[in-house]
Amino acid sequence: MASIDIAAVCERARVDPSLVRDTNIGNTSATGGYVLLWMQKAQRAYDNPALDFAVETANALDLPLLVVFALADYPSATVHHITFMLEGLKETVHALRERGIAFCIRRGAPGAIVREFGIDAAIIIGDEGRTITELEWRRHLLAYPELPRRIFVETEAVVPPKIACSKLAWSAAQLRPRISAFLPHFLEALKSPDSPQRIDASLNSRSDDTLLKRSSEHTDSARSANPLLRFQRIEFTPGYAVGMNLFREFLDQKLSRYAEYRNDPNSAAQSDMSPYLHFGQVAARRLAREALRLHPEHAQAYIEELVVRRELAINFVTYCPDYLHFESAIPAWAKDSLNATTRKNMFSKRDLEFARTDDPFWNAAQLEMILTGKMHNYMRMYWGKKILSWFSDPHESYSFAIEMNDRYSLDGRDPNGYAGVAWCFGRHDRPWPHREDFGNVRSMTPDGLRRKFDADLYAERMLKVYNARKPEVS
Repeated sequence: MASIDIAAVCERARVDPSLVRDTNIGNTSATGGYVLLWMQKAQRAYDNPALDFAVETANALDLPLLVVFALADYPSATVHHITFMLEGLKETVHALRERGIAFCIRRGAPGAIVREFGIDAAIIIGDEGRTITELEWRRHLLAYPELPRRIFVETEAVVPPKIACSKLAWSAAQLRPRISAFLPHFLEALKSPDSPQRIDASLNSRSDDTLLKRSSEHTDSARSANPLLRFQRIEFTPGYAVGMNLFREFLDQKLSRYAEYRNDPNSAAQSDMSPYLHFGQVAARRLAREALRLHPEHAQAYIEELVVRRELAINFVTYCPDYLHFESAIPAWAKDSLNATTRKNMFSKRDLEFARTDDPFWNAAQLEMILTGKMHNYMRMYWGKKILSWFSDPHESYSFAIEMNDRYSLDGRDPNGYAGVAWCFGRHDRPWPHREDFGNVRSMTPDGLRRKFDADLYAERMLKVYNARKPEVS
């Protein structure tokens, strides 16, 4: 029987007990040959509380540790998302196996794959997930009574969502003081990675490592046939090492001017960590700790975005599970105002997707997302606001904005993306004076962009990149 003292394991792993969720589901008489860690959200070998907890659990039971990853068909994921993820996983696999931790990747539904490996395990540990798809995967796993005990560990939020706020937060102002109060505790020194005392390299033989070698072949051919995807060139190199090097460059060269220039897409003042955070290749806790340790004054504006706003997004999808639908995601005052405001359908969805509108700044934002896999945060707000104003039905514009962001952004399919779209429609905001097309929801205009930065330069730059690649599009 696999019996562990969670508090004792947490102490040895330096994992706060509030990060650990014991489901109390599982075969209490299970005896297995290894501890199983289902790695899905936190795809990294370092700064990973679920991995640290699993290593110490394996040592407590005197068993080897096996990490399993399921390559699943995630809704809206394209060849670029899958390739970025799998290329980053290669580094993780190498680092784990170097420490004597077996790693197996298999293609298929996560619940079924984890069940296959879990039937021979003494205990199953997983990382938490909060999107609709991630929650469904975890519910599926909990449906098997024959499997051993299942425990989940928080790896995404710095401050666990239930500690930060136990209900749907109306704004960042509601969340900020609680985040600030708990942040020092959760940013205590991170643990150096340990290795299991028992090693069984033979467990690696159950892995289909060809999935890592042929990373670009694992998407639906119909998605890859999209002509816009054929000339997308992702400008970010995946993986923990590259991500952390990029972040250290940000600390050295950009953090001191982040507060002043973060809303200017021409200034290159952002950290560009969102793709790495989305795929769990780097940890927000590590980034926050490093920024505050090196530059406590300059880091405050960055912590607001990295921790407060990001965890406001996690709060949103946690306590608004139907976040994909306008009726559930948007507060009543905004819904009433938008439904009562008359708008015209200005462009077809295809023209919008191909950046063929009469607004050069919106076109530039759409092109940036398509060309690079990431859109500047300030432009994403403008982009979403304009989509709202161009559809007669706010339900349709809300769904279209999510669809585009999920399809083309490396950091799409993420709480940040869903909360960002919802903000454009009034979530986490307050009523504003009535404006044409927007009702009482905050508006954004081309003149407003020009007051913030050189919007014409931004549009010209994106158009130049697009024209250089346009002949490749059929």
